[in-house]
Amino acid sequence: MDPASTAPVESYVRSKKLRSTKTLEVWRARVGQSGRPCLVKRLRPELAEKPRLVEQFVIRARRAKRLNHRGLERITDVVVGADEYYLVAESYDGQTVREIIDRLRAGDNALPAWFALHVTYKVGLALAHAHGDHHAATEAVYHQGVSTDNVVITDLGEVLLVDFGLSHSALFGVDGAATASTSSSGEFAVGGPHFGDAQSDIKGLGGVFYELLTGHHVSKRYVSPSRHVAWGSPEIDQLVGRMLSVPGAAPYPNIHHVTRALDEIVQRQRQPVDNSHLAGLLHLVTTSFPSPKVRQPKADALPRAKTMLPEPIIDIEADRSRSTPPQHDWDAAVTRTRAESQRPPPLPETEAPISATESFERGLEKLKAGDLGAAESEWLHALAIDPNHRLSQVNLKLLRRLRSSKRPAALK
Repeated sequence: MDPASTAPVESYVRSKKLRSTKTLEVWRARVGQSGRPCLVKRLRPELAEKPRLVEQFVIRARRAKRLNHRGLERITDVVVGADEYYLVAESYDGQTVREIIDRLRAGDNALPAWFALHVTYKVGLALAHAHGDHHAATEAVYHQGVSTDNVVITDLGEVLLVDFGLSHSALFGVDGAATASTSSSGEFAVGGPHFGDAQSDIKGLGGVFYELLTGHHVSKRYVSPSRHVAWGSPEIDQLVGRMLSVPGAAPYPNIHHVTRALDEIVQRQRQPVDNSHLAGLLHLVTTSFPSPKVRQPKADALPRAKTMLPEPIIDIEADRSRSTPPQHDWDAAVTRTRAESQRPPPLPETEAPISATESFERGLEKLKAGDLGAAESEWLHALAIDPNHRLSQVNLKLLRRLRSSKRPAALK
């Protein structure tokens, strides 16, 4: 493991302070004489007085520095000063997903489902890189604090997962979803630091997906996304439930299964998505909706939450590396995003709520008619109503086994 840099603080000329988190203070800065822009993230002074926390900060920052993926914040230096400890990251301009959601909620609007799918899938790919190959003995590195506060959409339409392993729960050595007693120094949970696991990151990503879809935090009393918004679906309800490990839903064993499930959904969408769509939507949100902290008259706002953009396919191969950013016609992207937002999707016909058993019986009728896809959809809907509906669970398993047995050998 390479030692941390001992470059003096003066090597990085700090300018505007951007934000503070529970563990970090973030500045815009420039690199010495070259003047190259960067971000400086300093461990908060009150935490820098705790030797074991400093040790964990340096260890985790070094681990994050080894990661190299276009969906992860790129760390270029880890600096240990006389009384300051900080890391240096590549500069970017953008908004966190939390800021985007807050702006829209203040204007009584919501994000389109294609945006939620695309962002969640991109973050999933970044986590999959960090977790390593689940078939090989590669070292896994866990974030331990995935949330809408550390997912950034840049002005170029890139999706970045930032502050890897440097959340409050990570530095204090506890799982982000758990509580634990701390040592007398108040630095660590008794029993030593906890470096996370795959399930903590999957649950964190599930929380991000849920919030993108509904605009609400996941509460202890879980409510399926389709109960919040009209553009939900039984399939997405099932996916979110498994990511969050809600009672009755089988959790995904690793992040690679999550990205595969997301990929299957987005491949069935109709229109391609690239970085220009995300950049266009970000520009539309930031120009149409003021930050909730500064209440101003709304200007040319998006339609209300019932009006959503169509849900296109995500072209996985269309990504380009950060070193060679694509050239986009931003005005055209914004125009297209604004125009598409005027076309609401067809809302489902109003009907009385049905039970899980009724939905299961509908699936049997579709199966008898030979429509396997419709049968699967009905049984997924039954499980969304009642995750413990045994008959739907059994029939879905048999149906998928039947489909698998009929696939050509080359596709298995």
